[in-house]
Amino acid sequence: IVMVKALDSAAAFLLLLILFIFIFSVLGMHLFGGKFCTLEAFNTTSREKIEMECRCCACIEWNLLKISTDLKDLTCTEERENFNSLLFALLTVFQILTQEDWNEILYNAMKNTKPWAALYFIALIVIVNYILVNLLVAIVVENFQNETEENNNHSIDKVGQSKTQTMITNNIEISKHFNKLTTLKLNNDGDTRQQDPITGDIRFEITTQESRNTRSCISRVCGERIFECLKKRENHSLYLFSPSNRLRKAFQRLLAQKSFDYIILFFIVFNSIILAMERPSISPESCERKILIYINYIFTSIFTIEMMIKVIAHGLIIGPRTYLHTGWNSMDGCLVVISITDIFIMIRGSFTPSTEQSATSHMLSMLRVFRLLRTLRAVTVINRAPGLKLVMDTLLSSLKSIGHIIIICCVFFIIFGILGVQLFKGKFYYCEGPFADNVTTRQQCEAMADHRWKNQHYNFDNLFHALLTLFVLSSKDGWVQIMHNGIDAVNVDMQPIKNYSEANLIYFISFISIVGFFVLNMFVGVVVESFQDCQTQQELEKQAKRVKDFGLEQHLTDDLPYHANFLPWRKFLHDLCINKYFDLTIGGIIVVNVFTMSLEFYPSSPRLENFPEYCNYVFTVIFLLEFIWKIVALGPLRYFKDKWYQLDAFIVILSAASIIIEKVLNENILPINPTIIRVIRILRIARIFKLLKIANGLQTLMHTVMKALPQVGNLSLLFFLFVFIFATLGVELFGKLECDDEQPCTSLNKHANFKNFGIALLTLFRVATGDNWSGIMKDTMRPNDSSAHAGNHRFLTIISPLYFIAFVVMTQFVLINIVIAVLLKKLEDATTMIEEDAVSDEDKRRQYGPNVQHDGGHVEKLLLDVNALHVKGKIAKL
Repeated sequence: IVMVKALDSAAAFLLLLILFIFIFSVLGMHLFGGKFCTLEAFNTTSREKIEMECRCCACIEWNLLKISTDLKDLTCTEERENFNSLLFALLTVFQILTQEDWNEILYNAMKNTKPWAALYFIALIVIVNYILVNLLVAIVVENFQNETEENNNHSIDKVGQSKTQTMITNNIEISKHFNKLTTLKLNNDGDTRQQDPITGDIRFEITTQESRNTRSCISRVCGERIFECLKKRENHSLYLFSPSNRLRKAFQRLLAQKSFDYIILFFIVFNSIILAMERPSISPESCERKILIYINYIFTSIFTIEMMIKVIAHGLIIGPRTYLHTGWNSMDGCLVVISITDIFIMIRGSFTPSTEQSATSHMLSMLRVFRLLRTLRAVTVINRAPGLKLVMDTLLSSLKSIGHIIIICCVFFIIFGILGVQLFKGKFYYCEGPFADNVTTRQQCEAMADHRWKNQHYNFDNLFHALLTLFVLSSKDGWVQIMHNGIDAVNVDMQPIKNYSEANLIYFISFISIVGFFVLNMFVGVVVESFQDCQTQQELEKQAKRVKDFGLEQHLTDDLPYHANFLPWRKFLHDLCINKYFDLTIGGIIVVNVFTMSLEFYPSSPRLENFPEYCNYVFTVIFLLEFIWKIVALGPLRYFKDKWYQLDAFIVILSAASIIIEKVLNENILPINPTIIRVIRILRIARIFKLLKIANGLQTLMHTVMKALPQVGNLSLLFFLFVFIFATLGVELFGKLECDDEQPCTSLNKHANFKNFGIALLTLFRVATGDNWSGIMKDTMRPNDSSAHAGNHRFLTIISPLYFIAFVVMTQFVLINIVIAVLLKKLEDATTMIEEDAVSDEDKRRQYGPNVQHDGGHVEKLLLDVNALHVKGKIAKL
């Protein structure tokens, strides 16, 4: 529904986007048309390779160069991204729009024309990418919010109609839409809440469904006698420990201590560090491997003891607060069972006789998958960190909506996948060899020595490969090369020809436009809306607390302005200090100061060598005088109470200290490390933050960032947790991959691999940014591995795509969008607060005079906010 309603706005956006793309394409043709090519030749006289400028590979001196005796091996190279025609100009601008290798196009333009060509690409990136493309995100988010508001209003209307009908007819019968009570299953105490959607009353009814099912099962199997015996021990944990048992009470007291959770948290973190030390390259007979095995025994014992303590204290299954009643404990129990199973397999393998070793090796290698699941131990940190748990709850609450988007994406992926199979199946093969340019068919290629007929890693030979290729296209990483393979495709068993079928561009551009830009941006709308819904209840509680703390009385904060009793000279200084033109003057001085700081360069001119230093003295004196002026005018207490003035004071003191330290260093009075001087000089740029006091828009953005820092910090921890788990898993899966002549790698190298935990962490951070992640995944798939380790890699063709797709979805599509949701929410709150403060200040000036602050009406505003949130909370429950 949201996608359909967004089509009108999206259509207008699409027209505007096409217009800008067309304008930049035509401008690019005039600036760079025919200049993205290079003529290379070998001079036999000077024995060097030369490069000459040419235009569209048709130089005026082309015929003369051909007959020249000094020049041999003439080759004219034309870049595939060029502005030689309107079609390729549009394609190049679209590629820059997706930011795929756009810097290479920039470098070619600057190389073949002038350095000023960078202005064209900067303007294109800023206007089209940063503004217009993000405008599409805003359209999608707005449509999600409008849809939610319409649903809320519809629900309010239905509630009002039902209440009116009940009051008029005095009948307890309600409409069919509300004839069922809303049932909410709680996770902590095991009861069931039944809420009347009309009155909002909540009734609690203890359910014993699990108990009834268990009783029925036991009754059928064991008979009534055993059932009666077990019924008497229903409140016994494991049917052994009564509620009054001393051991059970001791364990309950132990679990109630906060220190117990901290100790378990310490062991979880320590265990995660040990897991990060695991490497496939560790020899089984080495001392390091034996130490890691014994440490694993210790941690497994500790977590097993923790599980037994919780089971004895609360019970295992039957009861409202039993161990398996919560999902986190269930996951803990599964991890303990997995660890014990892994130890059992390890011990059995070490004691297996040599005659039976071959028979059990296959089973042991299959069961080693359990070891991979031990990496999930770090997830249990979330349950013990309230901030992480809140973020995780937000993420889990949006799974339903994200699931709807995934279904829509799957529909588009399948449609384009089937179409891609029909268009390109078997056509992505090519001949590899020294004379491949002279080959036209597969038969010719296979008949030549040192030539191989190979297939592209990303192809459309079947639906599975097509879906994987489309996912790479949707991420806009490496999509240009796949598109080139598509337009070069000739036919089955035919060598590709450059730009053979330019009509195939329609397929790739359509998919990226519809799915890459529109459908996938709906993730942002879903996550933003889900996040705001989760924040509703928290805002309700905070607003209610503010009303309670603030009180319900209206009062004047100050009957007289604080500067009413100032002396005339101080009042004069005060009036100048708070004047807006004073701030504008200081802002201009700051801009000039930043400009003079930018004049430093290397090698410096002798005439300007001391100029930035003298300017620094002048500006430091000016800011010092401003600092003293405001302290005298406002008073020390009022000055340092303001955070912006605190920042001013810090910058002024830092600037004065840097000058003093430089003088001390030059005079050799005290031994001071010169590095400290350089750091202090760099901190001078902090003066630009003084501009934040002048611009309200900058203050809003700064306030947004500061308010969002706690939640962004929790998101960062959650992001690190995901990267940690996937890095540990990646070392176990891809740690033994080797790149050689049989299995060459294009992306896995010394800078990106999974040999150990540290480099795996950096590699996954690179994947999270979307930089060449498709190339890394391609190198880990190993579809045709015939090396000695091929037996260990036979499942990577399936496991590797699942691994990378799961990580890319969680990081690029979900977690990053939650950060956007946090910033949007805080920006909205900050903007609303500033606007309300401005209106309130204006009302106070009109009612009480220019220097009186009045708090009346603020509580009423809080109460209205609480009532509005209360209505939203009821609607969410309905």
